[in-house]
Amino acid sequence: MAGIWLPGLATGIDTKSIVAQLMVIEAQRLARYQVKKAGYEEQETVFTALRSKISTTRTAVRALSDADDLQIFTTTSSDTDVLTISGSSDANPGSHTIEINQLATSETWIQDTSTFSHETDYVGGGSFIYSYNHIERVITAVAGETTLEDFVGLINNDVDNPGVTANLLYQGDKYHLMLSGQETGEDYQISVNANTTEVWASSTEGGSFTKDGEVAGLTTKITELDEFNENSGLQGDEFITIGDPVSGKNHFGTELPDSTLDITANTTVAHLIDAINEHFDGVATARFENGEIYLTDHISGTSGLEISLDYNAGSGDTALTLPTMAFLTEGGTPESLALLGSSSFIETQDAQGSKIKMDGYPSSTAQELQTLTTDAAATSGSFTLSFRGATTGNLAHTATKQQIEDALNGLSTINAVGGVTVTVNDDFTAVSGADIDIEFLASAGDVEMISIDKGTLAGPTTFEITEDTKGNDGWLSRNRNSITDALTGITLNLHDVTTDPIKVTISRNKVAIISKIMSMINVYNELTSFLVEKTEYDDETEEMGILSTNLGVSFIKSQIRSPFFGLAPGFDDDTDTFLQASDIGLTVDHHGVMELDPNEFNDAVNEDFKAVINLLGAVALGSSDSDTIEFYAASEKYTTAGTYDVEVTIASNLITGARIKLSSEGESGWRNAEPDYSSDVVRGDSTFTSDGDPLYPENGLTLSVDTSVTNDTYTATVRVKQGVAGALEQVLDDALEAEGRLDVGVEFIENRISELKSRIEREEDRLEDVQERLILKFARLERTLTALQQQMSTVSALTQITFGALYG
Repeated sequence: MAGIWLPGLATGIDTKSIVAQLMVIEAQRLARYQVKKAGYEEQETVFTALRSKISTTRTAVRALSDADDLQIFTTTSSDTDVLTISGSSDANPGSHTIEINQLATSETWIQDTSTFSHETDYVGGGSFIYSYNHIERVITAVAGETTLEDFVGLINNDVDNPGVTANLLYQGDKYHLMLSGQETGEDYQISVNANTTEVWASSTEGGSFTKDGEVAGLTTKITELDEFNENSGLQGDEFITIGDPVSGKNHFGTELPDSTLDITANTTVAHLIDAINEHFDGVATARFENGEIYLTDHISGTSGLEISLDYNAGSGDTALTLPTMAFLTEGGTPESLALLGSSSFIETQDAQGSKIKMDGYPSSTAQELQTLTTDAAATSGSFTLSFRGATTGNLAHTATKQQIEDALNGLSTINAVGGVTVTVNDDFTAVSGADIDIEFLASAGDVEMISIDKGTLAGPTTFEITEDTKGNDGWLSRNRNSITDALTGITLNLHDVTTDPIKVTISRNKVAIISKIMSMINVYNELTSFLVEKTEYDDETEEMGILSTNLGVSFIKSQIRSPFFGLAPGFDDDTDTFLQASDIGLTVDHHGVMELDPNEFNDAVNEDFKAVINLLGAVALGSSDSDTIEFYAASEKYTTAGTYDVEVTIASNLITGARIKLSSEGESGWRNAEPDYSSDVVRGDSTFTSDGDPLYPENGLTLSVDTSVTNDTYTATVRVKQGVAGALEQVLDDALEAEGRLDVGVEFIENRISELKSRIEREEDRLEDVQERLILKFARLERTLTALQQQMSTVSALTQITFGALYG
């Protein structure tokens, strides 16, 4: 407002006070808006607090909503200095005795004879060849540039380093290169090689096996591979042959007997790799990496190794495109780094596995027996035998059993496992056409296969060494000192060998489960108390709660109680021990307060522990009352828990029709299900809404059907279970999800606050205009009054002059 306003200065009237009072009257509407806005802002604050409490409650409930997470165990060891133990949800209660015969160690090789006086000495130029776990690396040094410490860096910084650490050991005024394996166990052997080792691969470009266009893994099923064509499905007589059409051969080119792998719906890539390793037992090792099969010889140098794979569809019409195995690295390229030659290295620590007995098992031992068979007697020439990379001298075709035995026992690798005994059936010459039996000591356990190089032998055309008896040293062997696959769900951590058996116990931790339940009860009751306070009448203040008119919040208050009343979804008296929360002592009273009766809960746990945790946290568990239509699987995310009625019509061993309805929700109309004729399964309708939600409750439900029955329509009652904690979690998820009940309530409040802010701004602008008009109006009034006052003063003065002259 322009100018300076001095109200009442001339007239003495307090016009400022009058304007202020008039503005108070004018501002009543603004005050109403501000009161409403403050109320909505308070509701917004309450909604924020409510969201936090619901989120906290959901976290506590989530700890109970999956039965697998409730398999909580306490584990003990009678001697924790020797053995410690831990358990997962997959464990089973019980007690066991453990004996430890040997701890796993890693392998170390050291350069025994060294010429390096300083770390900065040059190593010369050339290649250094080493392998670890049958993965070979060639490290190249540059003459006049690569120092000993540089060379250590070349090994350690090699991006394809298979797991070896290089160090320098100073001893005897010399620096010695030391190679140490990073893993324990006999699978992780180091070797320093004079020549490269032969490697065959399924594809030199990689990616031989794929699933859905991506690189397949070991757990990928053969029938899931992109290379597999199912056509009319497996018939049960499909197989892969290893060694056909080209026979598998060892390092020396000796043919190995063909072996097969039966293909079923559950056969994986890992099964194929295991079958290849069984075929080349100790002669070569296969691994699967980035979709490729690699086969590495166990002996370095020029090799006659061969492998081929062939698929036989049997009586069916399936097809599997198997890769063509071919050279990746040909063996025989010699090392050329003289100052770090392979002959200068010695093994100072052998990689060995841990050895234990579990409850006295294995209770017996067995001596490994390998048999060499030829198809004819040798007439001239000589041959050699090899074991773990060591090879005998030439053995004449007339070699006696004693000569063969002496030659084998002369190998350091044979001595390391205790030696062998050789028997020839006719006790005459080694290769007279009779079988040669080679028997290891029982303490050797299951060892690799001896391989034969027929050399210059004349007469026999085939040589086979077979494993007639698998060795067993009476111990369970593992690569590591942390053993996870001896007892289901249990990890055994070995620290020392035992003199007496260690007793371990695994028991259910009921206290931990009760603790989780009490955590849920505490936050649940806090949430309930908060909801009551904010939605119900308060006798003390005689006012309704601030959210009493919000139907969404009232619905949440009602819904969080519902899982604890009535039968849990999918549970049935015929198949389940406990059907509702109160059966295990978990109740909610009419005030919404949750309680746990510890005695009743303890009795329930003692009666049927699994039934208790299922009632709390069953997730998509299912059952069927039919032998023809059986529950197979349900989606944790999409399948609605409850009881389904199912009908399937079968004709000529085919599913010709199927329909389903969720009877526990009162559905009366049937919907068609989706038969899968090739797999004999029926799936629920998998249609989704535009929002990505399942259109029908049976989405994700899969049922297996026995189509071998007679032509008829078969019925089943299928139950999909959901525990009470899972049902509560779902209610809380629905409340917290985007555009859920809380979001809708908050959005309404935010819109009202925004609207009121706009109204307040407009009202403030209007009041400012009104005030300015009033000020101007009173300013004009004052000017008018001032003029009148001045006129009156002039009239008074003239009157005094006039009458003063007349009467003066």
